[in-house]
This record gives sequence, structure tokens and C-alpha cells, in this order.
Amino acid sequence: MGRPQRPPGGPPAARGLCGAGPAGAAGRRAVPRAGPPADLIQARVTAVHADGAGRTGVRLTLDDGTERSECTELTDDKILLVPGLGYTDIAGLPEQTPLDLRPVHGDVLRLKVRPGQLLPGEQHIVSATVRATVAGRSVYLVPRADGGLVVGASSREDSLPGTHAGSVQELLDDAVAVLPGVKETELVEITTRARPGTPDDIPYLGRCEQAPDVVVSTGYSRHGILLAPLAARLAAALLSDDGEAALSEEDRRMLAHMSPTRSLTAPQMTPTGL
Repeated sequence: MGRPQRPPGGPPAARGLCGAGPAGAAGRRAVPRAGPPADLIQARVTAVHADGAGRTGVRLTLDDGTERSECTELTDDKILLVPGLGYTDIAGLPEQTPLDLRPVHGDVLRLKVRPGQLLPGEQHIVSATVRATVAGRSVYLVPRADGGLVVGASSREDSLPGTHAGSVQELLDDAVAVLPGVKETELVEITTRARPGTPDDIPYLGRCEQAPDVVVSTGYSRHGILLAPLAARLAAALLSDDGEAALSEEDRRMLAHMSPTRSLTAPQMTPTGL
């Protein structure tokens, strides 16, 4: 799910739903480079229900109060639900399959390299992503083509939804220790968000127990980007008719331990077990 920019004079930006199916369907916009035919629906999902009365598929209730049956538009009548902490706010199937998610707060800094910091011919003060450990804390520095520099990321569970001053100081101190030139950059933006974490720090990825046509993927905490390729590959296998049969034993083992119902179906693992 993405968060499109708010159009001028339009309603607040809403989450996007990508649905595989006939491109160019009424009221939908094609998503470029999305692999199989896919469309973008701008809406916030407030409920997910399995269709009844002898019908197959999944019905989504959107934030405008309407209902759109995706069973005729989504491939194999299946959907992939990738929520954050808002999972608990979605009615229907998520209520029947509760997941224990906790907020893992984090802060990310966006800096801007000043022209006076560069020698003739230089484009940036660092040419590649740097990852380091300072005083037992992990820090990364990611250069951007426009002269920006991303520094992150803190990880805390102090129940503070706003920006934590100490975390910002530690990020800056650690970044300066790794790359002294950071001290002369401009601080442009501080972003603070809460990531969805699980009790054992292992993500939830698997079918909804009450509706096998719904696959849930969430709880990646601060490792969402790193685990995105794995999560996408395993989710795609669960959504396709024959993809699961091609999974390796290692894949099946990981899915068993990432199951949304693993407390009932599989023993717990340590995070390093993945």
C-alpha cells in the first residue's frame, strides 16, 4: 500500500490498493511497471470480508462507505493485506484473526550537504551507503543524488509518538563519528514513525485462518526494506495456484514460523532462527 499525494482541492490522500485484473477497468488507473496487469484504487480499507451466499472472493469496504467486490477483478479472487499498526482498525477478517502488534518508534534525519563542503568536481561528501556501529548503536548514512543525506534510524519502545530529542542527538553524534563532515550539513527534516513489531520480532506472513484467500503480511519492525524481497516472493507463492508447490523446504519452514497463527501451529523461534 502506498500513500499518494493529495490532489489540489481533493480529499485527503488515501492508501492505494493494487489489484491484478483487467487493466483500464472503469474508475481505475493503470499502474506502470507492475508486472501482471494491475490497477491502483485510491481508498482506505476499513473492512475485509469473505463473500458468502455461495460466492467466492473477498469484499473490501472503503473509507467512503461503499463496498466493491474484488472477487471479479483480483487474480484467483485473492488479496494481499499489508497493513501497519492500523491492522487492528480494519473490521471483519482482521478482527477474527487478531495479531499482536506493538509500536516500535524510530527517527530518521534528512540532511543537506552545503556547496562549500565540496571540493571542485565532487558531487557529495560520501559516494555510497555507509553502515556502522558506534557505541553499540547501528547507524547508516545514505547519500542522495540531490545532495541529500539520510541518517537513521533510531529504534525505541518508550511510548513516545513524537520525536525523541535524545535519539536525534545520538544519530547526529554517531553520524559525525563515522563521517565528520556531517557536522557542517544542514538539518532539513526529522521523520518519526511507529513500525509494527511482533512479540518475538518475527513477522507475520500467511493466510488468514478464516479466509485462505486473504494473505496477511506485517510486523517487520525496522527490517521491512531488507526483508521486502523475501516477503514479496513468499506472498506471491501463497497467492498463486501452483506457487506454493514450488517452495523449498526452507521456505516452508520460514512460513511455518511466520504464520499469523503460529502460537497455535508452530513453536517459537528466536529472531536469528530466520
